[in-house]
Amino acid sequence: MKTQEQKPNEQKISGNFFGAVSNVFRVFARKSSVVLGSTWTFAAAILIIVAWGLSGPRFHYSDTWQLIINTGNDHRNVPDGLSHPKTPKTATRSQST
Repeated sequence: MKTQEQKPNEQKISGNFFGAVSNVFRVFARKSSVVLGSTWTFAAAILIIVAWGLSGPRFHYSDTWQLIINTGNDHRNVPDGLSHPKTPKTATRSQST
């Protein structure tokens, strides 16, 4: 059986763990945003798109060729709520005759 003194110690350890995880995530997010938001990353993205475009005739502009670029930049792969806010549903009037 745990005493009253042991419970706050467990909460303190648990809080330190989540605080440490939060700090690690914060550092990762900052560093990745610096790298992914750089000029070099943008230039690499443009280079990939140009190379993909130039390869079209070789692959006869096939469905697979299109799927490659669509999969890479499809914002719908991001779960709802992260890429854009959900649009409110509008009420529609039913027409009665």
